[in-house]
Amino acid sequence: MFFVFLSSFSRGNIPHFIVNGNYSVIDSLKKVIAESKDLKERIVANNYLGAYYEGISNYKNALQHLYLSDKLNLDRFPGEKVFCYNYLGYIYWHKSEYKLALYYHEKALVIAQDKSISRDNLAFTYMMLGSDYYDLGDYEQTSKYYFQALQLYEQLSDRVGSIMINNRLSKLYYKLKDYKRSGTGR
Repeated sequence: MFFVFLSSFSRGNIPHFIVNGNYSVIDSLKKVIAESKDLKERIVANNYLGAYYEGISNYKNALQHLYLSDKLNLDRFPGEKVFCYNYLGYIYWHKSEYKLALYYHEKALVIAQDKSISRDNLAFTYMMLGSDYYDLGDYEQTSKYYFQALQLYEQLSDRVGSIMINNRLSKLYYKLKDYKRSGTGR
């Protein structure tokens, strides 16, 4: 589940250092952080551990790894910075700290709009911004970002992303009492 989640939202392939060797995934990530001389590998490993810990709701460990990734990165690897900020925002969103979630997702958006960032990262950023605005009660912004995410996910033929956005749009329409568009048929 962990790898499906990660590859669905922000990555194409699992880095070689995770699958090479005789270690569990978590142990191999920790080994990379402790021993690798390659800065990018350490940043990616911290991002993956942050995402893993977020996925099991261990926000303390997730934040520790993501903040370390951010500190190591110093804007050298923009794709990793977007990943890091999206997950920092995602954690704060889960913790119902929507303004802090919005802060990190907006930071991710600034970087993700750069042409060198993959469109799947940008789509995930739009989706998370829509979710932040939904929980802050700004449904116009919610709709704007959800539709931007949907457009990118459809261009990428990303069925998982498209389904997630359509589910969120249904929730938005229901909230706005547009039952026909929400799919509830009321």
